[in-house]
Amino acid sequence: MDYHTLLKQLHKGEIHEIYFFYGEEKLLQEQDLKALEKQILPEGLEDFNKDVVSGVDVTPKQIAEMAMNLPFMAERRLLIVQAPLPFLSIPKNDKAGQASLQYLIEYLEAPNPQCCIVFCSDSALGKTGTLNKKLQETAIQVEFAPLKGKVMENWIAQYVESFGRKIDRQALEYLSSINSFDLQIMEQELQKLVLYRPEDAVITLQHVETIVTKT
Repeated sequence: MDYHTLLKQLHKGEIHEIYFFYGEEKLLQEQDLKALEKQILPEGLEDFNKDVVSGVDVTPKQIAEMAMNLPFMAERRLLIVQAPLPFLSIPKNDKAGQASLQYLIEYLEAPNPQCCIVFCSDSALGKTGTLNKKLQETAIQVEFAPLKGKVMENWIAQYVESFGRKIDRQALEYLSSINSFDLQIMEQELQKLVLYRPEDAVITLQHVETIVTKT
């Protein structure tokens, strides 16, 4: 599944209990996390119903225990486990690690319907290892790959429109063609464009050539 398909599901109110996010485009991942938060967390109660932890700071058992906590005045809690995720490859001779891992495996087999867990990783799930295999079975995997071509053009157009501006076809194609940087840098360039000459309703190729840094 890609980021856009997930957004469509969220707009329909379709929320799963376990997600595995991976890929290079961190900005898209952040956008989908925000959309997920908006669907799950009641306004004003976010701090009571969301936990964000780093995978290096928690054990699999602690993740399972946090996921079993009940929400406060909400239907669900949100638990985000940020990369890196070293527990995906616990050595078999690590008895304490394997014992902790078993708690999470058992949780994934029967997850708490009042909690949504999102595992965030730089890379896709491996094909070996107990936890990798269990997440392959139970998690909705969402890839955040670099955008190209028409998909990139659509993203740029939607971003500009969110500021009440429009961008013409030449400018759009030019931006897409010179995109050799990630979306976070593209977002910075677009922010400069929407602030430049706000009296102009449409961003043109001339605006882009004047403002955008070529990399």
